[in-house]
Amino acid sequence: MTFFKTLLLTFLMIGFSFVPQNSFAIGENAAEPEQYVQVRIIANQTQVNGGETIRLGLEQTIYPKWHTYWLNPGDSGTATSIEWDLPPGFSVSDLEWPTPQKIPFGPLTNYGYEGQVVLLQNLTLPDNIGDTPFALNGTVNLLVCHDICIPESHDVFVAFNTGAMADVEKIARAESQLPLDANWDAEFYADNNDLVIDVAANDFDIQAYQNIFIAPEDWGAIDNTADVRITKSQDGFQIRQNLGDRDLNEIPQMNFVLVSESATGQATSMRFNAAFEQPVVNATESNLGGSEVTILTALLFALFGGIILNLMPCVFPVLSMKALSLINLGDKEESKARIYGLSYTAGILVSFGIIGGILLSLKAGGAQIGWGFQLQNPVVIMSLVYLIFVIGLNLAGFFEFTARLGKVGAVTQKLSTENGHRGAFFTGVLATLVATPCTAPFMGAALGFALTQPAIISMIVFLTLGLGLALPYLALCFIPALRAKLPKPGAWMQSFKQFLSFPMFLTAIWLVWVLGKQAGVTGIVTALLGVFVIAFAIWLYKTAPQKIIGKGFKIILILISTLALI
Repeated sequence: MTFFKTLLLTFLMIGFSFVPQNSFAIGENAAEPEQYVQVRIIANQTQVNGGETIRLGLEQTIYPKWHTYWLNPGDSGTATSIEWDLPPGFSVSDLEWPTPQKIPFGPLTNYGYEGQVVLLQNLTLPDNIGDTPFALNGTVNLLVCHDICIPESHDVFVAFNTGAMADVEKIARAESQLPLDANWDAEFYADNNDLVIDVAANDFDIQAYQNIFIAPEDWGAIDNTADVRITKSQDGFQIRQNLGDRDLNEIPQMNFVLVSESATGQATSMRFNAAFEQPVVNATESNLGGSEVTILTALLFALFGGIILNLMPCVFPVLSMKALSLINLGDKEESKARIYGLSYTAGILVSFGIIGGILLSLKAGGAQIGWGFQLQNPVVIMSLVYLIFVIGLNLAGFFEFTARLGKVGAVTQKLSTENGHRGAFFTGVLATLVATPCTAPFMGAALGFALTQPAIISMIVFLTLGLGLALPYLALCFIPALRAKLPKPGAWMQSFKQFLSFPMFLTAIWLVWVLGKQAGVTGIVTALLGVFVIAFAIWLYKTAPQKIIGKGFKIILILISTLALI
């Protein structure tokens, strides 16, 4: 019983660490919100007659310690957007963005807002409005982040000629937070590993300011984590910062925001436009030459992070059942064990390569996303809920996969019974899938480094993380002495297998929580309904007489279970 008590305490501790930090109140007696950003539309004028231009404000009140994003989110994130449902004759301008904050996010650097922010927009009315009350509707889409990132969608409206008060002071305050337009002549180019901006501004004494940083409105131009270096020049000043990943030939013109503080602590921000003047020098060497220690550290972090990932509630049951399947292998089957290990490793590496390739392709196309981007899609989360729930039912002994349930069943069955190399490969794929909701120590630093590097370096880090995930089982397959340490076969294996279902159920519960933050109560109910349908279909398949469940009815049950994934 000591063995099982130890396991129980271990999983209880892991389980508590798995509860998202923000599922508890932030601040004394504070309840967790259903959404982390409150959004409303304000206007500087609410009584209108038509033909006028109204100043609108998209006001965001952001939950403490969370943040939303600027026009250029930086190393990760998505800018806030609004879509208006406007009648004919109405028009709106592009959003105007207040000066952003520079927000460290693990090893990444983002640009965004904390607390409260108002994005501005001009609304032009048609001439024939009159004084009749009316309202305009829109949808705000944003990404709010802290330990995790959650997409939120808000339905908003603004009403006119209803007697509502205008928010003149808030609009004026928001306008004061916009960067000042600087009429500077500026050009930018690449010099070795630096982006260089030469600014002609004799009327601006750069030496009178401190705590300076620049925020380009286009993504990928600079290494956002690097420090800016500014020197005074004959007719102004020069800005230098490490180059980013993007080819500057793609950006003939670029706007920058220069943020600084005066000697008295007064914040100042200037917005200026610069033209690209010189061909880009290949700056790949900035990430390769002279940075071996950094790359080596990232690879070590990725390897250790992948190894520790095996202890997470979502992965440990898969590794355990795969390890137990080696108990029955004798010394004469050493070559077979090695094949299983290599096949399992190949399944993980191929899966990590595919996920990493998709991520890098999306980033190359301009998407501001990071590792775990698939968890920002409610459909992906719901699919993982169902997959992990079914694995949990299988481990608990609620049912056993058979060949009649198709290839997915055959693959999952190999977790505990069969040992074919094909089954080991797909078990590696399965281990990767169930690992996607989990994070482990060292992973954040390694992945943060990878997302700021060229594609080849990023892919090496991703694959090293996958190798770390595969390493414990690979070692068991190649080192007979380690397998000899495994407990002898016995009745305890069935109890242990059933026990492993509980961390899977814990993972499914956590994923439903994440889904609720993205899709609200409707998403939670949909997920639970799908769980119910799957459990009922499996129970009915197990218990109903064969003459009642014909082949056609089985297909119907499978279709119902599939619909639950939508």
